[in-house]
Amino acid sequence: MKFLLAIFYVLVINAISIGQDYVVTNRGDTLSGSIKNPLFEHQLFSRIVLKNDEKQSFGPSKVRSFVKEGVLFESHNVGDKNSDSVFLKLVIKGPCSLYEYQYVTHNNFNGIPNTSQPQTMYYLKRENEKFHAVRFSALKAGKDFYFIDNGSLTYDMRNGKYRKYELQKIVERYNREFTKNDKILVK
Repeated sequence: MKFLLAIFYVLVINAISIGQDYVVTNRGDTLSGSIKNPLFEHQLFSRIVLKNDEKQSFGPSKVRSFVKEGVLFESHNVGDKNSDSVFLKLVIKGPCSLYEYQYVTHNNFNGIPNTSQPQTMYYLKRENEKFHAVRFSALKAGKDFYFIDNGSLTYDMRNGKYRKYELQKIVERYNREFTKNDKILVK
């Protein structure tokens, strides 16, 4: 009986913690509640609305990170044309982390406001380095030397083993082989 109660307790606690969204402010405060689903997914990368006792809106300059439905988003300045911070979705955490960013462009066509389809960019970041925008065609052609410290991975990319949609596999392999190489050097 105690065993069944223990299992029930663990399941209830996990269900509560998994379903809880939260925001970590720049001051380190954690605010829990429900992050409102935006009309379009790309809007999560520029502004969020947290509903708890009250409704609060946050941009990337006010928030360190947030978790929505178990997915971590972090606020970063990626060093692009605008110097503002944006929310990046953490895809892979490791020696080389992979982040996703979605955006739309706004322009005028014959005086009529026009918005592009959502675009997705990926960024790589190693510890103590700046963000690196991924241009898969440059990686494949050997014009981007980001993974140059892993010769076999670079060779496989240049010889067509990986496609653009397999970026996550590339980063996972890099991290796995980085860890192996790191252990070899320690011995």
